[in-house]
Amino acid sequence: LLGSNRLHERHSISSSLSKDNNELCFSLRSIEKFMPSFQGHIYVVTDQIPNWLNVSMPQSQLRVISTQKIMDNRYLPTFNSHAIEANLHKIPHLKEFYLYFNDDYILGSPVFIEDFFIDGKCPVIYGDDRLTSNTNLTLNIHKKAMLNTNALLDGLLSKVNASVNDSDRRFLPHAPHPIRKSIAEEVWVSKFADIQREQSSHRFRDMNDVHPTYFVSRFLIEQSNACVEQRRMKSACFPDGPDFCNQVLKN
Repeated sequence: LLGSNRLHERHSISSSLSKDNNELCFSLRSIEKFMPSFQGHIYVVTDQIPNWLNVSMPQSQLRVISTQKIMDNRYLPTFNSHAIEANLHKIPHLKEFYLYFNDDYILGSPVFIEDFFIDGKCPVIYGDDRLTSNTNLTLNIHKKAMLNTNALLDGLLSKVNASVNDSDRRFLPHAPHPIRKSIAEEVWVSKFADIQREQSSHRFRDMNDVHPTYFVSRFLIEQSNACVEQRRMKSACFPDGPDFCNQVLKN
């Protein structure tokens, strides 16, 4: 992996990350309002159940999953979202095709399953207008995880999908991500079990982490014959403005 310096634990959980503004509540409400056609289960992976979250109703779509259900106890408690993401495929009864939300993903207008899965089975992978290869290595741990992931992808002996341009690897937008469980299992169980175990052991975000969702998405695109479609989503970065994104781009 690129680099070996570790981010100190005290830096890995900023006040903005640990502060609760009820984002999860608004996220769930936005799914109910703007994605009414969704009829499946919603799995909330957490060890701290908010007092407003009622999952006692027999017909509730919600299922609260403790990290103890998907991670080895020796790695718990964990405060590393990268570690948790690398174990989501272990959620009991998880379907082959699923959408991954962070707790602060909030829908603002109607969306449909077809926006994420063509014919219900072909994932649509969105990338924004920033190339991961243009990342400033020292800026933050999130961007470093992208580069670590690229290094693993570059190290694969062959590319199954020869038509894919690996220099066009783009940041995933801060939005829901469609994932195939079988591809996640191929990455974390069959191909990179050692990376998965190492990452799971990092209780806090680490400079050696890979980006799990980006990894599974790029593996699907580059190393799988499974159906997938790529689309571009314009980011919220303004080229000439005093925007955070300008700090991570190299012209």
